[in-house]
Amino acid sequence: MKIVTALVLISLTQVIACNESNSGAVKLVYTKASLNRPDTGLTQAAQSESCSVDAIDGDKTPNGGVVKEPAKATLVGWAVNTSAGAPSRKIWIEFTGAKSFYGETTVNLERKDVAKYFNNPALSNSGWEANMDLTALAAGTYTIKILIKGDHESLICDPKYSIKIN
Repeated sequence: MKIVTALVLISLTQVIACNESNSGAVKLVYTKASLNRPDTGLTQAAQSESCSVDAIDGDKTPNGGVVKEPAKATLVGWAVNTSAGAPSRKIWIEFTGAKSFYGETTVNLERKDVAKYFNNPALSNSGWEANMDLTALAAGTYTIKILIKGDHESLICDPKYSIKIN
C-alpha cells in the first residue's frame, strides 16, 4: 500500500509541476521582416492565383487587415502549385509599400479544405503561418504577395490582400 501511495504522490507532483511550468500560454516567436529578398529562385517566376491570406491576428476580413499589436502580426493562409499538384516547399511573404520587406513562413500546415477544393489529397498540407515582427515597416499600407518555392518551379502569387500598420 505504501508503494502505491508513493507512486500516486509522485504522479500528482509531476502533473502539478507540469501545469505550473506550462501555464497554458504559448509564447510566440516573431521573425523580423527583412529588406533582403530571399533566395527563392525567382527571376521570371510564373504568376499564380492559387494562394490566400486567410487572417491577420485572427481577423478574417477579406482583402486586408490592420496590425493590432504594434509591430507584431500573425498571418495565416495557404499556397499551392496547382500545375505540380503539390504544396509549397518554402513560402515567403513580400510586404510592398514605400520599400519591400520579406518574411519566412512555417509551411506544411494541415488544410484539408484546400485539398477538397482542388480535389487533390496531395494538397492537404498546403497551409502556412507567419508570426512576424514588423518593426522595420513604417506606418502605412502594404500589399502582400506570396513567394512560393516548389520542387520544380517558383511562383509569385497575388492573394489581393493588404495590411495597414498604424
